[in-house]
Amino acid sequence: MFSLKSNCRRLWLFGCVVAFCANVLVADLGVCRADEGDDKKPVAEIQDKKPNNKKKNRKKKSADDTGKRLDAIEKALQQLATDMKALRQSSTGETDVDDEQQEPKAEPKKEPVPVSMKLESQWLKDVPWRSIGPANMGGRITDIVVHDEDPSLWWIATASGGLLKTKNQGVTVEHQFDREATVSIGCIAADPKNKEVLWVGTGEVNPRNSVSYGDGVYKSVDGGKSWKNMGLKRSYQISRILIDPFDTDTVYVGVQGRLYGTSSERGVYKTTDGGKSWVKALYVDDRAGVIDMIMHPEDPNTIIAAFWDRLRDGFDSWPGSEKRPEGNDGYEPIRKWGPGGGLYKTTDGGANWKKLSVGLPTSMTGRIGMDWQTKSPHAIYAIIDCEDIGKGPKRFIAFLGAVGRDIDGQATITQLLPESPAEKDGIKVGDVLRKIDGEDVGVFDELLDVLRKKKVGDKMTLALRRGDEDVTVETKLTGRPGTSQRRAAPSVWLGVTGADQEGKIVLSNITEGGPSAKAGLKQGDIIAKVNDKDVADYEGLIAQVRRMSASDKLKLQVTRGEESVEITVTLERRPGSGRQAPAQSNVFMGIQGENAEKGGALLTTITDGGPSEKAGLKEGDVVLKIDGKDVADYQDLVTEIRSRKPNDTMKVAVRRGKKTVEVEVKLGDRSNTSSLRPYTYSYFGQTPNIQDQQGSKGSDYGGVYRSYDAGETWERVNSLNVRPMYFSVVRVDPSDDQRVYVLGVSQFRSINGGTTFTSDFGRGVHADGHDLWIDPKDGRHMVIGGDGGFYVTYDYGDNWDHINTAAIGQFYHVTISAKKPYWVFGGLQDNGSWSGPAISKKGGAINEDWISVSGGDGFVCRVDPDDPDLVYYESQNGRIGRRHLKTGEADGLGYSLVLVSPNSAPDHALAQNWRARLDWPTAS
Repeated sequence: MFSLKSNCRRLWLFGCVVAFCANVLVADLGVCRADEGDDKKPVAEIQDKKPNNKKKNRKKKSADDTGKRLDAIEKALQQLATDMKALRQSSTGETDVDDEQQEPKAEPKKEPVPVSMKLESQWLKDVPWRSIGPANMGGRITDIVVHDEDPSLWWIATASGGLLKTKNQGVTVEHQFDREATVSIGCIAADPKNKEVLWVGTGEVNPRNSVSYGDGVYKSVDGGKSWKNMGLKRSYQISRILIDPFDTDTVYVGVQGRLYGTSSERGVYKTTDGGKSWVKALYVDDRAGVIDMIMHPEDPNTIIAAFWDRLRDGFDSWPGSEKRPEGNDGYEPIRKWGPGGGLYKTTDGGANWKKLSVGLPTSMTGRIGMDWQTKSPHAIYAIIDCEDIGKGPKRFIAFLGAVGRDIDGQATITQLLPESPAEKDGIKVGDVLRKIDGEDVGVFDELLDVLRKKKVGDKMTLALRRGDEDVTVETKLTGRPGTSQRRAAPSVWLGVTGADQEGKIVLSNITEGGPSAKAGLKQGDIIAKVNDKDVADYEGLIAQVRRMSASDKLKLQVTRGEESVEITVTLERRPGSGRQAPAQSNVFMGIQGENAEKGGALLTTITDGGPSEKAGLKEGDVVLKIDGKDVADYQDLVTEIRSRKPNDTMKVAVRRGKKTVEVEVKLGDRSNTSSLRPYTYSYFGQTPNIQDQQGSKGSDYGGVYRSYDAGETWERVNSLNVRPMYFSVVRVDPSDDQRVYVLGVSQFRSINGGTTFTSDFGRGVHADGHDLWIDPKDGRHMVIGGDGGFYVTYDYGDNWDHINTAAIGQFYHVTISAKKPYWVFGGLQDNGSWSGPAISKKGGAINEDWISVSGGDGFVCRVDPDDPDLVYYESQNGRIGRRHLKTGEADGLGYSLVLVSPNSAPDHALAQNWRARLDWPTAS
C-alpha cells in the first residue's frame, strides 16, 4: 500500500505537469494571436485583405504545430488522469462505484502502478550545473608541463578530471578539456615556440583497476580553449608526446595501448605535418607499448623509448583463495614483465631503432621511467623494474659500504657509500681488490662471502691495486644504517635559510625558535667557515648538516658587519621531518603494510612461512601495539622491528574486525631466510641504498641507472624502486646532475648522483607522486603532482605549498542524505570518504564546509534514512565502518560479504579484494 507521502509526491508531480502543460497552452495561444496581428482587428476585416501566401503558409505551419502540441498535451493529461485513478484505487481500494453501493470485501495488496510519463531531455537544458567541490584534497595528477618561456604558465593533467591551466602559478585555475569524448589524460606537451599550441594524449597510463582509457591525441591552437582530435583513436592510453624544438610540426607520440587486452595500435607514432597524418615509427608487438620516451636536449633525432608489456584482467589480479604468484602484491596487473619490454633508441628520427642492453637488467623488464638532463653532461637517469627485482645473495649486517663488480677479470670497486667505513678508511673507486685478510680474491662476490661471516666491530685488512701501486687498508666494520646495531640518523635541522651572494653565504632568514636562533645567529650573518673549514656555497653548508645527527654541534665562523663572531649551534631533529630512507636490517618479521586509516599499521601482505604467518597474523590485521607501546603508523612498526634482534619475541596487539587480538611473534634472521627476494620493499619494489649487498650482478636486479653517453652504456647507481608498476618516476635537476629525485608512496631525493637516497623529499606532500617538474633555471623551484593534487616548492623540496584551488577529486560513488539543505557523501581514490552540504549559508559550498568521514581509499557511502548524521562507509579490501557526524563516534565493522564482481560467490576471502556493495535493503 502506498504511503500518504508517496501519493503526495505523485500529486505534486501531477500538478507540476499540469502547470507546465497550461503554460505551453497559453504560449501556443499567444503565438496564434501574434500571427493574427497586434492591432486586434476583427477576423472578417483581416480576411478581406489581399492574401499573403508566405503569411498563409507560416500561419498554416504554426497552426499545424500548435495542433500537434495540443494533442500531445491532451494525451499526456489523459494518461496522467488514468494513472492517478489507478494510484487512488491501489492505495485506498476505491472503485468507480459509490461508497453507499460498495460492499466491503478484502482486497489483495496491489503493486504500485508507475507513472508512465516521459521526461524530455530538452527540459533540462536550462538547469545549470554548479561545482560544490571539494578542492581541499586534490586528486590524481598524471602529468605537469610548465612552458619554458613562461614559468607562470602551467598545465596540469588529471587522471579523470580533464586539464587544468594556470597563468599565475596556481593562484587561479581554469578547467579545460571538459567537453571532449574523454577527460582521462595520460600526457601533455607544449609547443616550445608557441604558447598557444598544446598537445594532449588521452588515457591514463597507470595500470590501476580504476583507470579510464582515451580516444587518441588532441591538439589546441588557442591555448586550450578548443580542441581537435588528431587521430590514433584506438590508442587507449598515451604515455608521452615529444615535439621537435626546431620543427614543431614534427611530433612523436608514445602509445602504451590497451590495458585489458592486446592491441595493434601501440608503439611510437610520428607526424611531420602537425598531426594531419601519422606513421608508426616503432612497433614491437601487440602486447608491449611505450611507457616513457625522452629526446636528446640538443639533437631531436635522437630519442629513447621505454616499452612495457603489462596486462590487467577483469578480476583485479588474484583475489580470494587463489594463490598469488611469487613477486606480486595482489593489486598489480596479472602481467607486469614481458620480452617486448626494454629501452629502444633511434638517432635518425625514428627510421631505425636498436635495443639498448649494456649495463641493464638481463631478465624481462617491467615499467621504466627516464629523464634526460638538459644541461651538460646530459646525464640520463632511468628507474627500471625487472623480473629479478629484489633478488640477490644473502644479506649481511656488517657494513663496509663498497660496491663492485668484475671488470676484465678483476674485482673492481665501482662505488662507495657515503660515510661508510670503506670511504672513511681510504678505499677509492677504481681500486682492484687483491686480498682479504691475507687470502687471495678471485671475484668480487668473495668479499660478500667474507662479510657474511663477520660481526659488527670486526676488523678487515684489504690489499688493493690502485693504478700502478699496491695499497693496504685496514678498516673496522660497523652496523648497517637503519639496523638495530646502527640506527639511521634522523633528519636534522639548522633552522636557517640562505643564499650565495658574491661568493658568500648570506643568511636571509632565521627560523624563530630554531637551533640557529637559540644559538644567536641573525639575519644578514655571513658564514665564513664551518667546523674550521671553508664551505664553497650554501648548498655545501646544508649538505654538511644533513650528514650530521640531532644533538651534534656545528661550529660556525660568522662575519657580522665589521665583527667576526664564532657561534656553536646544537642541531635538532627537524619538526615533523621525514625519516631516513629505511635500509632493511637482518631482523625478519615477514610482513608488508601501510598506514591504517585510523592509526596503526595495516598488514597488506603476510609472507608465506614467515614469522608472522607462523604466529597467526593475517592480511588485513591492523597493528596497534608492540609490547604495550602504541604504533602510530607503519613506519613506527618498522622502527620497532629494527630495534630488535633475530629470535626476539614481540607481543603484537592487532585489530581484527571488531576484535583486538594479541599474538606473539618470534622474529627471524633475514640473512638466514631462503626468500627468493630478500631485498623486496614497498609493494614488491626494491630497498634503497643496499647495492653493496647485491654483489657483482647488481645491475640485473633493477633500481636507478645512469648513462653519460646517450644511453649506449649504463651503470646502476642505486637499488631503489618504489612500487614499480604504479610509479617508476625519476627526475634529475636540469642544472645539476647530482640532484636526483624518485617518486613513489614516499618521495626520495639524492644529492650525490643517486648513490644514496633519503625519503624526506615529500614532507607535507600527499603520498603517491606521479610527476615532478624542475625549473631549468632554478632547481629550488619545483612542482609535484600526485594522488593529492599538486604542490610547489622554492627550497629544493624542504617545504611545499599545496595549491588546493581545483575540485579534481576522483569520486567513485556519491549519495545524498535527508538533511536540509541536503548533504552529499562520497568516497574518493586515495583520499578517504567525505561529506559536505550541497549549499552553505554563504551560498556555494567551500572547502571548509566539507568533513572527513574516513581515510584510506574511499568507495561507497550510505546514510541512515532515519538519522542523516549517521553515515556508513567502506574502504579498500572491503572494509566497512560507520561514523556519526554530530557525536564523532566511529566504529569499524569488518568486511562486507556482498561483492560487486562478475561470477563471484559470497566468499570472505574474495571480499578483501573487491569493492563492497553497501546499501539499504528494499521493502519486500
